[in-house]
Amino acid sequence: APVGDGTQVFVGDVDPALPRAEVAAHFEQRCGPVEDFQDRTNDRGRYALVAFRTADAARAALGLSGTVLGDRAISVRRRDRRENPRDGQDWDNAPATTVVLVGDLDPAVPAEEVRAYFE
Repeated sequence: APVGDGTQVFVGDVDPALPRAEVAAHFEQRCGPVEDFQDRTNDRGRYALVAFRTADAARAALGLSGTVLGDRAISVRRRDRRENPRDGQDWDNAPATTVVLVGDLDPAVPAEEVRAYFE
């Protein structure tokens, strides 16, 4: 299914100890038929990209955000475009002059304050 058709979700905070099949089955049993399931890991942990047969199934999956799967509460959000799963930014389509990556920020600093610093 093409990204942006409403049938795909990003699942973050996936418990690394769970078997791939158990994670996929969690969504198929509660939401509907899964067309594609990609299980990935990056430096921030494990995540999954789930493509359902229907947009209704994807909407049902959004309702699972915050539920516990294994030892972790998962986060589920729409995958409306090709995005960097670390922060949801559409790096592939952003003009080169509009993207600045700033690391090691104190989480207590509001985004508006960081933005104002660079403007």
